[in-house]
Amino acid sequence: MTTKIPDAVPGHWETPAGKQMAEGYVDSPRIGLCMGDVSDFVLANEVYMLDRHSLDLLAYQTAAKDRIRWLSVQLALAKEFASFVREGCDQALPSETLLQQFRERAVAIVGERRG
Repeated sequence: MTTKIPDAVPGHWETPAGKQMAEGYVDSPRIGLCMGDVSDFVLANEVYMLDRHSLDLLAYQTAAKDRIRWLSVQLALAKEFASFVREGCDQALPSETLLQQFRERAVAIVGERRG
């Protein structure tokens, strides 16, 4: 199944290279990122607290950059899901029908993670 990011996206992936990079973040689990086992708060605090002469600074900055890109893609997907749910609520669909359509849409956008 083809992975697709929503069309209404932040400007940093308007170029073909940027869009290709963003699509790579759709299927990657958070644990697969650089320092993916570190929470967002801990990562942000480490970047803030590190001395600019620290040998770990580049590693933490790279992890923060990857985390921000990943979170940006996840936010775009979440907005797409929210608009889909809102449309279903506006149409007063039964909850089971709405849930089924939501699952189908989620699989279509995100794709199978078991690959």
